[in-house]
Amino acid sequence: MTKPAIITLLSAAVLLLGCVEARAQRRVERVGLLSSPKGFGVSMGIQQEDRRLYNTVSLMADLEGILDGTESTPGIKFTWLHQNQIRGGVIREDVDYRFYVGGGFTTGYVRDMRDRDDISRNLGAILGMAAGAGVLFLFQNNIDVAISVTGEFGMQLRKDETYGTLDLSWYANGVFKALIPQVTLYYRF
Repeated sequence: MTKPAIITLLSAAVLLLGCVEARAQRRVERVGLLSSPKGFGVSMGIQQEDRRLYNTVSLMADLEGILDGTESTPGIKFTWLHQNQIRGGVIREDVDYRFYVGGGFTTGYVRDMRDRDDISRNLGAILGMAAGAGVLFLFQNNIDVAISVTGEFGMQLRKDETYGTLDLSWYANGVFKALIPQVTLYYRF
């Protein structure tokens, strides 16, 4: 594992520990597995005092270049979203739903999409804002399923593939792959 990836993991761990320490006002309500063509990982839901507010913390492996076989090492990404419930209701007596939308930030060490003709993509650090929306289905047996989309709007710092210099550019995958859905299977405490 590269040094920037280790720094990203440690930063995410410190932030996750900070979330657990803040349990006086908040409560870890659910933990689950996140899956998408963009990546896979773990997600944690933190309920606020106001039940209409909700935080989601996700740590995921970024699969840019992995699924098409052009790369062998995934990137890593940490995202925090502060979400607001905009509508909720009951589908059946044993299934509730909640629509939510929110914003936050993202950081990581990932590859970015370049020209589709150029298959070399160096890993680089990203930092930016994030926005997400989705629906959460709550079942009676403590299993929750979330279907969501997340966009990341930020910058990436990486080594140029041709000249070897450092490049600062927009993180294109965060915008172009924003509407790729992700499914999260949660266990609710």
